[in-house]
Amino acid sequence: MYLRVLISALLVGWGFPLILRAQAPRVALDPWLDFVESEEDRQLIGERLLRLSQNPLDLNSASAEELSLIPCFDDFFIRNFLLYRSRMGRLESVYELKNIPGAPILYLPLTEPYLTILPPERAQHISQMRQEFYSGADILLRDTSRTTPGIGFRYSLEKGREWSAYLVGEKDRGEAWLPLRQGVMDHLSFSVMHRGKGAASTIRQVILGDFRMTSGEGLLYGMGISYFSKVESGTKTSYYNRGTPKPHRSFREFGYVRGGALTLGHHDLSLTLLGGYLPLDARLEEGRISTLYRTGMHRTPREIMYRHTAAALTGGGYLAYDLPEMHLGLSYLSMKFRSKEREALIPPAPFPSTNIYNAASIDLFYLRGPWMVHGEGTLPLSGRDSWGGIMGIGFKDDLWGDFSLGARYLGNAFASPLGMPDAHFSNGRNEKGFYLQWRGEVARYLEGRVYYDRYAGIVEDPRRASQRGQVLLCALTHQGYGNIWTLRYRLRSSKESAHHNLRGQWTGKISSGRLKCGGTLNFAPATHPSYTLQVLGSLKRKAMHLEGGLQYFNATRGSKPLGSLRTYLPYHYYTPLLRGAGMRYSAILGFRPTTALDLKARFSYTHYSTLPTTPLPTMLEVTLLYRL
Repeated sequence: MYLRVLISALLVGWGFPLILRAQAPRVALDPWLDFVESEEDRQLIGERLLRLSQNPLDLNSASAEELSLIPCFDDFFIRNFLLYRSRMGRLESVYELKNIPGAPILYLPLTEPYLTILPPERAQHISQMRQEFYSGADILLRDTSRTTPGIGFRYSLEKGREWSAYLVGEKDRGEAWLPLRQGVMDHLSFSVMHRGKGAASTIRQVILGDFRMTSGEGLLYGMGISYFSKVESGTKTSYYNRGTPKPHRSFREFGYVRGGALTLGHHDLSLTLLGGYLPLDARLEEGRISTLYRTGMHRTPREIMYRHTAAALTGGGYLAYDLPEMHLGLSYLSMKFRSKEREALIPPAPFPSTNIYNAASIDLFYLRGPWMVHGEGTLPLSGRDSWGGIMGIGFKDDLWGDFSLGARYLGNAFASPLGMPDAHFSNGRNEKGFYLQWRGEVARYLEGRVYYDRYAGIVEDPRRASQRGQVLLCALTHQGYGNIWTLRYRLRSSKESAHHNLRGQWTGKISSGRLKCGGTLNFAPATHPSYTLQVLGSLKRKAMHLEGGLQYFNATRGSKPLGSLRTYLPYHYYTPLLRGAGMRYSAILGFRPTTALDLKARFSYTHYSTLPTTPLPTMLEVTLLYRL
């Protein structure tokens, strides 16, 4: 086992002698990730900003799709920016953004490292080749069970906007090494993408390998992030996707199609055709899939037994009519389930009891002045109960702020194999509800956010602990003079229970680093409260970066678990949950000898005064990021 780890470490260092020059990130990602609640959103936003930090967007040539990668750039601002650029010709400074209606004034200082203004002569030669190699390992210390370490690598090759290729390999901690003919690692992913030169090209995009498809509100194609987590975290006013396939560059082992996607275009019309298969971890019973497992873990004999026991042959398309202020799309999806022995399978409930699943949907996006309307509805091909729909209305004003109103209806027989609908119940169906959101400036440098969501089941389900509930979130964020403080209150309540969460955090700059202090309190009637206090500091000296944190926590007597310290590590965004009581220590040592190489090591240790059922292990995580 250790020989294989040593060989992997030697392979990681293949690029050391080639270190020449590259552009390294000019700012830490922590200020952005502090505002994000969902772990999946943290991973996606972190990966986007990491790429943008080494290749900032040129504001004079960036497309609407590229601008949407910046978390605080919503559809209102992007539209106004494109109109401003078409009238002015060229921007001379990044700071011109503050003159555009709808500009996120409070967050503009955070966007500066990811934006640039290139001279016209350099912008013509932007098709330079960029490479990035990442490798990381998770090693358990003081481990008596001799658990194998988790190892992952990722290689990306990009040539301008036209060509890109990605290779990802990952083995979770505790998983066994596979034979060479099976790929050695538990998860291997490869994709290559080619984009046409502008809207005049007939072939707009081609992807071969693993890819994700998200369109509209994510009802039918939602292999990206969830709509609800994005709205609640406040990273965007509303979420809508215009239906463009993207390569699967993540370590996640589900939620992607392995095959190919082709996008053709003519003026304002585009057609995307896709096909392939999805490997599934499933338990089979009498020719039917009884249970689907989406953890991606294959450590125990039970998990190994269900690894890739089934597959879903997938084909579909997306027809779109696209204008700057309007988008209309029609989606179609067909799936056929079979076992690895190529025997036909019936999908699990609530899918129709047929071997072939067919679904279609229509989505719409429309901008008019300060108003925005967006929505998606599936066509009830399998009966009225299989219908699902989401619709939202947004209004944006520089003085009064952003207002959003939305509603959803997911039928009792609604099925979304590739979708990720806005839902509170875990099965993503048998639900109706609405949400209200306001976000705007309360005072100078002070931003407020209020979010309210009310939901209920359509038909009573005895398996659910509650048939209805509501969510209320109120937050204040102050940013200015080198410090940021946030205060957030969240209430999740139902007829049976109510859970309150209060969190505060202050982040400030010190001489050569940053200092972060905060705390969290969870409480509910008739239960013991859980709370945590934490302090985190960082220090930078030339090529060295040191970061350390202490966190006291108490989550005993059946109280709600707490999130641990969030210390940034490239492509490591998972936040362990704390149970019991004690003190958690975390330290990061970073070393950047050149602008092309970034080495980091994170050590985590938890001392328990009250031991939980499953204590967190002592762990060492090592990452290497090499750019050329």
